Amino acid sequence: MQDSISRFSQAMGLGKYALAQQILDDHKIDIAKYFPEEHPANCSVINNQAMLYKINGKYEQAKEMF
Repeated sequence: MQDSISRFSQAMGLGKYALAQQILDDHKIDIAKYFPEEHPANCSVINNQAMLYKINGKYEQAKEMF
């Protein structure tokens, strides 16, 4: 799982937001396998999703997630 976080960070840093979204979607599936919904790892995924929404101009979706 740590690898996917690193790849997500790299993609975000390079401005490859579509790739970052794909990595985040895969990471979210992995997190759901091992942790309950209220675990901080899930909060991190939600926060990262909100950041992607904000960057892509989807402000209402980002606001709901933040």
